[in-house]
Amino acid sequence: MFSLRQLRYFVSVAEHEHVGQAATQLNISQSPLSRQMIELEARLGVSLFHRSKKRLKLSVAGREFLAEAKLLLANADRLERRVSAIAEGRSGSLIIGYVDGAIHAQLISSALRSHDQRIRSINLKLLPMRSQQQFEKLAAGEIDIALTYAAPFKSEEIVSTKIHSEAFVLAGPAGSGLGNKIQARQLNGKKFVCLPEKDFPDARIAFLQACRQAGFEPDISLEATSPLAALDLVSAGLGFAVVQESLTRLSIKDVRFHSLPTSFPQNVEIHLSHRPAPASHEQVFLNAIRDEQLV
Repeated sequence: MFSLRQLRYFVSVAEHEHVGQAATQLNISQSPLSRQMIELEARLGVSLFHRSKKRLKLSVAGREFLAEAKLLLANADRLERRVSAIAEGRSGSLIIGYVDGAIHAQLISSALRSHDQRIRSINLKLLPMRSQQQFEKLAAGEIDIALTYAAPFKSEEIVSTKIHSEAFVLAGPAGSGLGNKIQARQLNGKKFVCLPEKDFPDARIAFLQACRQAGFEPDISLEATSPLAALDLVSAGLGFAVVQESLTRLSIKDVRFHSLPTSFPQNVEIHLSHRPAPASHEQVFLNAIRDEQLV
């Protein structure tokens, strides 16, 4: 197999139609260059040049080979630039798993507004999935970064950091009659919208424990798979929902947000996880999302 160096030598000789002039351009001696051309023709089994005393003229095969050689060299140069950009964190692709809370807290969009311009050259693919599913796919190499509600179990395959925490608030219908300061007894027996117990049994248990610790017993008669779906049911006057505080920035018709009783113990946490020794472009994103949370 011929080398890229031989191809570059051939292109130079072909363009100059003269070994001596090509040797000067390449900054090598004429004799080694002539030997390289002879070896290349021998390897290909075809004459690339018609030789005369003063000039070298490309043969038919030589013209075809020149076009392909230039294309191959251009692709090799492009590949080298691409790999260098990835190594320097100026390019690359990232697959990021996330939970709804990470989006509502604007963690990804904040990172993308980073002053590090390299982040805008990274190709992102965002995949919604539950926390445990993200840990499995992260360990299997199917995603690069995970944004989850909980930290993974101790594992040498995953590095994790808590990057965000915020309070829950109560979302209620506009005509609920609740004031700014809510007492736990006012919520006792009220209809609440929660995540489906079948799909999120641990979340249901934790929510009921938090309500009881705060001093009220909710009537969970409605279920929704996402906070926005829950807020839609609240808007229709069907019940109350506990959602993360970030959602209060939304203007939703007939929905009012209230502070929960101070005895309500739960809050929302978002954890950032990745494999050890991340690639340079992964590190650019990791730095950006961490830095934005420190501002």
